[in-house]
Amino acid sequence: MRARGDAVAKALGPNLSRPRVFVYDSGEDKPFTAGALAMPTALIHAAGGVNVMDDVAQSWTQVSWESVIARNPQAIVIIDYGSVTADQKIRYLTGNPALANIEAVRERRFIVVPYDAATPGVRNADAVETIARALHPLAFAPDAARSARGQ
Repeated sequence: MRARGDAVAKALGPNLSRPRVFVYDSGEDKPFTAGALAMPTALIHAAGGVNVMDDVAQSWTQVSWESVIARNPQAIVIIDYGSVTADQKIRYLTGNPALANIEAVRERRFIVVPYDAATPGVRNADAVETIARALHPLAFAPDAARSARGQ
């Protein structure tokens, strides 16, 4: 796991911009999300992003849609589990007029991460790679790999 995380860090390099990311677990009236103490915050950081709720001193918690709108995430990590599918969650986000001006919704930047990769465990490296590739696709493009090797 450490080697995979190190490979992501090397691909991203030291001078990357860190896109704003919101974690959407569930909920329509109030979204259930990851605060500063939840595993996805560390995964997003390792993947070269910043959780827009990293100032909420909790693990998993409910927030208001107004706070999400105000923080204008550039990407949304969808936690995929349970009876509501990731596709249904995306349809909810894209179909809610109140969320239409959020950059991630406008640009359709959704990153689906399975539940077992978003909670502490051996699949965390999968989540870091998935999130990093979605946030920084050019860092993982074949041309970027060749230039990093001097070819």
